[in-house]
Amino acid sequence: MTQVEVNPGWEAKYQEVLKYIPNIIGERLHPIINQMVADGLITAGEAARSKWKISLLEPVVQRMIANMIKGTLKYPTDDWPIETWMSMSLDDMADSVNYTLLTHNQIRSNRG
Repeated sequence: MTQVEVNPGWEAKYQEVLKYIPNIIGERLHPIINQMVADGLITAGEAARSKWKISLLEPVVQRMIANMIKGTLKYPTDDWPIETWMSMSLDDMADSVNYTLLTHNQIRSNRG
């Protein structure tokens, strides 16, 4: 795994930043969907289904925004060699696959 320099004290700043990450989808997109209903582009039922589906994105969108800010606070630069980016990406991908496998295992074991 590639080691990169990190800024001291980034963790405390990051915890404070998280308090500013809003419910972006609910605050921004739901009024737009409501306007689509008012304009006759979609039905109220379609709006409700769309809002429910889109709400599934909220934790992902919030985490993506928070993690972009975290990277800015944590690292002094974004200008790394491609090999560093590839190594970090591979580590993250491996973690994601492992988390998925462990989640599936937990679901199976909870079914009895």
